[in-house]
Order: sequence, then C-alpha cells, then structure tokens
Amino acid sequence: MEKQEDLFKKIVTDFQDKIYRLCWIYVQNGSECDDLMQDIYVKIWRNLKKFKKHSALGTWIYRVVVNTCIDFKRNKNTPNTVHLDKIDLERMTDGEKDVENKIIEYEEIQILQHCIRRLTDIEKAIIALYLEEFKYSEIAEIIGISEKNVGVKISRIKNKMKAFLP
Repeated sequence: MEKQEDLFKKIVTDFQDKIYRLCWIYVQNGSECDDLMQDIYVKIWRNLKKFKKHSALGTWIYRVVVNTCIDFKRNKNTPNTVHLDKIDLERMTDGEKDVENKIIEYEEIQILQHCIRRLTDIEKAIIALYLEEFKYSEIAEIIGISEKNVGVKISRIKNKMKAFLP
C-alpha cells in the first residue's frame, strides 16, 4: 500500500500541468493561478485519506479541482470578463516547434480561451475536461450529471463557442 506522501507526490507530478490548465480557465493571472493550485493541493492532501476508490483517482482529483475553481471564482466574486494575459508558452508547447508555429498556436489558444471564459462555470468545467480528452462517462462522474447530458451539453457548448468567434 502506498503511503499518503508517496501518493500525493505522484498526484502532483502526474496532474500538475492538467490542473494548471484547468485553473487558468477560471483565473487568468499567474499568481492567482498558483494560489488556486495551492488551495487544490491542500484539499487533495487533507482528503486523500477519505478517498474511497469508488471512482478513479483522476476522476476524484478533477472533481476536487473543478469544485475548488468554481468556489474560488464565486468567493472572489469576479465578473466574467476576458483577460488575455500572456500564457507561459513552455506550459503549452513541447518546446520542439519553431517560433512561428508557437505564435500561431498561442494565438489559437488565446481565441479558444477567450471563448471559454465567456461560458458559465459549469460549461467551462465540461469543455475543459473534454479538451483534456476525458471520456463522457468520466466527465459525467466529475460534474455529477448523466453521460447523455454530457454529450448534449458539449454539443451546445461548441455551438455557443462558435457564436463567440469573430
């Protein structure tokens, strides 16, 4: 059986980039994103002993992340404004592409993030998990809705985002 500390280190190593990307959807400021991630890690650490393994570890982690992000945004009471701050390109790319491709990718990501920021908090969570290539069944379990409802919501979210495009 893994010790709690070893499991926690594994979680941080395996999930930190995905957690960062999900947090970035809710806050577009590096220091706020770091604070939010710290809150998430504290919640994961405190509740790791309570994890009952009824669901996959990743599903449980993302439920903690989504709920913490939504709570953070509610508590901060921030309007749904769009901030196109610069994103750390090293977190977005694999470092092997040339500069021109990085710029194009960066611009595409900015457009995508602009559209995502205009969504409701639940829509943000659903599309972020979809973009992280979670299965509909996993998204349903994390969000707490039916798998069929996930498919319907993703379709509606995509149409909504298309309407946001210039």
